[in-house]
Amino acid sequence: MSQVGGLPTRRGPGPIPAVLAEPWAWRPSSSAWFQRLGLLISDWRPSSELDADLEPIRVHLLAAAEGERAWLHHPCIDVLVRDTDEDRVQRDFQLLVWLASQGEYTLGTVRLSRPLWAWAPDGGRRVSAGLCDLDALGTSLAAHDWPWAIALDLWCRTTGGTPAEQSWAQLPPETPDDEALLDAELRMFFRALSAARDKLPDCFEWVRAMTQVVVPMRRLQGRPYSRSASSPQMPGLAYLTLHSELQVLEALVHETAHHYLFLVQAVRPLVDPAHSVLYRSPLRPDPRPLLGVLLAYHALVYIGSLYADILRHDLGPEDLVRRELALAREKMLDAGQTLQASRTALTDIGDEFFAKSLEIAAFSDGL
Repeated sequence: MSQVGGLPTRRGPGPIPAVLAEPWAWRPSSSAWFQRLGLLISDWRPSSELDADLEPIRVHLLAAAEGERAWLHHPCIDVLVRDTDEDRVQRDFQLLVWLASQGEYTLGTVRLSRPLWAWAPDGGRRVSAGLCDLDALGTSLAAHDWPWAIALDLWCRTTGGTPAEQSWAQLPPETPDDEALLDAELRMFFRALSAARDKLPDCFEWVRAMTQVVVPMRRLQGRPYSRSASSPQMPGLAYLTLHSELQVLEALVHETAHHYLFLVQAVRPLVDPAHSVLYRSPLRPDPRPLLGVLLAYHALVYIGSLYADILRHDLGPEDLVRRELALAREKMLDAGQTLQASRTALTDIGDEFFAKSLEIAAFSDGL
């Protein structure tokens, strides 16, 4: 066995394959995810309250899924992927608005019995009750240019329904200090995006290909550490607390890595469904199933790659970056050892995913 990233692998000796030597080059196929989305579109039964000719709209959505259009990997398709009737009309309407804003389709009109929100990357706007021309609305929203590759959804409007717990939407600013904190955090978020775009372009493109929207979260009082989250039911969406530029980049990489894993998971399970053993995870205090350890390992591989990339480009405070890199690699190796010891519980596709992650882990070795 050869040694890659500090762990033995099943591959023979030799250099890391060129496509994996640069960590941001490996992007798993999204075809299975789009195929599954096509089935969800076929089963979609939008609210009759909208009073629209929806069969042509379904045809447009199916064509976009067949063409694997990147704009579909986005939280505005929430009504297709999340099985709940919560605020169904708003969520159906948002999907139609998002489709209309792509400027490629003729959708006609819908009738709104109450005002609804039409989200767009610049925030969007409220649409009054009555007859709504989707084509005109989509054109109007698209005309408001958003200068960043990743949008903010401050008020949790992409997915509709109840705002996320501990989000600014659930707990809006109540004091001047709250407003000043939120303003400072948003400015810092955009500085982080700008730095990544200009200084780490490969990493930035890898992130923006999967994570299209961020919901900023409130910091919990007395808890200085950062929090982030994502879900296979929320494509393209990450929830982040915003503490510093470096932390924002780490959290974006962390949640984007999860989204790439979710794509692979859409093909087949990564872990044998019959395997129910729980394990220690380096990122959670509670015992986790093996899939949770694989999620953590893959994220840590890319967090290590981020800090290695920062060092290789001579960016950031070196002592801090080296400390964070060492911490990420320590946790990564811990999760890797657990996966190696239980590797027979991985499915064929899970083992292949782990093997590629092992190869990418070498990018942050030796720095």
